[in-house]
Amino acid sequence: MSAPTHLERGMTAAAQRICPGFRASGPPWLTGTSALLPGVIGDMEVVAKRPVDLRPFWIDRARHEIAVYRVLHAHPPHAPTPRLVGADPHEPLLITTVAGRRPLHPDRYLGEPVAATTLAAMLGLLDRLHGWHPRGLPRDDDYPVQLTALRHPLLGHDERESLVQLHDLASVPVQVEHGDAHLGNALEPPTNPTLIDFEFTAWRPAGDALAKLWGYLSAES
Repeated sequence: MSAPTHLERGMTAAAQRICPGFRASGPPWLTGTSALLPGVIGDMEVVAKRPVDLRPFWIDRARHEIAVYRVLHAHPPHAPTPRLVGADPHEPLLITTVAGRRPLHPDRYLGEPVAATTLAAMLGLLDRLHGWHPRGLPRDDDYPVQLTALRHPLLGHDERESLVQLHDLASVPVQVEHGDAHLGNALEPPTNPTLIDFEFTAWRPAGDALAKLWGYLSAES
């Protein structure tokens, strides 16, 4: 067995401060912005998550996810999600139960057809999440402010003003949206698929998840 890496030692020590019974059961693996360390607490399989991209934006997203998990713990939705085991927003580090091992699809962007059963599973999860009405979940639907903050060359002044006017005219209702609804953020356990990764989950204009899922499914890269 290879010696633990600096990342594994650091994550294990942080996880044990939160949950003293934590033991790493394998090496950490990396996503684009986070490290995931599998472990056990007694007979319970868990995973510890910490950002590896230390820019303020991703640190904030990690703390946001911890806040969302605390709301999930206090007000469980009908959509299956991992269970919060422990967290420290100052690290920041999150420990949850293991909800599954295989995503509905391994890739974020798809340029190929998806099985109808796979798509139905994802849409069913999102529909159940949209029906969740918890207290304490942050909002992220002030698009006029967000659009105003964008600078040229992405959008010029006239384009921003037009989009703000369209936003005001549309009066789109808000609902709980996952924020990053691609097939890799739903796992296949033995029973029902489970949603994971809540760094961007918030009250948003209705349709946000479906628009992003459509973009992921129709993209080639």
